[in-house]
Amino acid sequence: MWKIAAAGIAFTLLAVCLKQIKEEYRTYLMLAAGLFFGYYLLEQIRYLIQSMNQLRQYLSIDNIYMESILKMIGITCLGEFTCDFCKDCGQEALGRQISMAARLTILGFSMPIVLAVLKNVSKLM
Repeated sequence: MWKIAAAGIAFTLLAVCLKQIKEEYRTYLMLAAGLFFGYYLLEQIRYLIQSMNQLRQYLSIDNIYMESILKMIGITCLGEFTCDFCKDCGQEALGRQISMAARLTILGFSMPIVLAVLKNVSKLM
């Protein structure tokens, strides 16, 4: 995390300097920074997928639930990145719309899990 924090500070300071020189270069820098951090997150997501596969083996959880959770994680990361990038470029309304679309998509992917929980609760009653 120290490397990420240091890179974030470096990108931010460089962006502040570029803002005074040429605003459009700042946008490109922020996109590059987002891609840099996204690449780092891929490694973390790979570890998360491996852990979830091990968990699925131990608990014999149906594949559809694990797939739904992984899709929700991916949608969250992509939605947040896109939303923040739009806000950084001065397009806050577009960023909020993307954030709302991501939330609704996550809600859609969570329905099989919610239905399974309700099914199990109704069996207990």
